[in-house]
Amino acid sequence: MLSAIKKLLTWFFVFLGVVFFVLLSAAAYLWFADPWGVRAWWEMRGTAGPAAAPAAEDASPLLSPAQEEALSRAGIDPASLPQEISPELEDCLVAAVGEVRAEEIRQGAAPTFGEVLKAKECL
Repeated sequence: MLSAIKKLLTWFFVFLGVVFFVLLSAAAYLWFADPWGVRAWWEMRGTAGPAAAPAAEDASPLLSPAQEEALSRAGIDPASLPQEISPELEDCLVAAVGEVRAEEIRQGAAPTFGEVLKAKECL
């Protein structure tokens, strides 16, 4: 009986060790390979203050300040965006985030980081 419990506990902890190793490996891959561009956003999170203050001028007249901030945090320069929205750009945004959310963004709502990643191909 004691031998069976010892064997069961051994297999349980080996299983936990393997799961931990797989999760650690996946996290290392996502950090170093950075397939979604999250590391640049993560590193910018801690740089709030005077050095990270937005410019006084409006980088893009089509974007609200909250939208400009969201794009800047994702590593996209708002000044490099088109000055007018083409129908193709609108269709791409709708395909990326959905009709309802695209309309909210058009009205000035700030996109989430995930939405910026989805719509990055449109820009």
